Amino acid sequence: MGPEFTELVEYEVGANATVASMVAGILVIVDTVDGSVKEGTALSDDVLGVIEVRSGKTVTDTHAVGDPVTLITHAGARVVLITCSGGGAITQGVQLSCALLGTVSTDSGPMVAKALESNATPGDGDRILCELIIAGDFI
Repeated sequence: MGPEFTELVEYEVGANATVASMVAGILVIVDTVDGSVKEGTALSDDVLGVIEVRSGKTVTDTHAVGDPVTLITHAGARVVLITCSGGGAITQGVQLSCALLGTVSTDSGPMVAKALESNATPGDGDRILCELIIAGDFI
């Protein structure tokens, strides 16, 4: 693998996306119908990146099918806020995997991030500071 890099890449929200889930801080995968993106699923091993807040949008604004989204991708370390699944305590340093609707959890699966802080009782939609650890090879 070459030198570490961080990229912002633009994709469109795909037809199979759950619009209510397409907000900043959600992990996304390729929507195989048309090559656009949709929210990650439990234990996804093909995460492209995490949705970034676009100019003119807020952290909680949703993106509709066909809307452009900016993804933070990388082949090295990147610190980001990622949405928690609310499934249990997260301890600093723990490996996180993709969970339902593009959130993260401590369930065993392909590692997509490492927690940089702890949250004893994360609720659905809470965000946690993480080091994004994905291949970035799908770009």
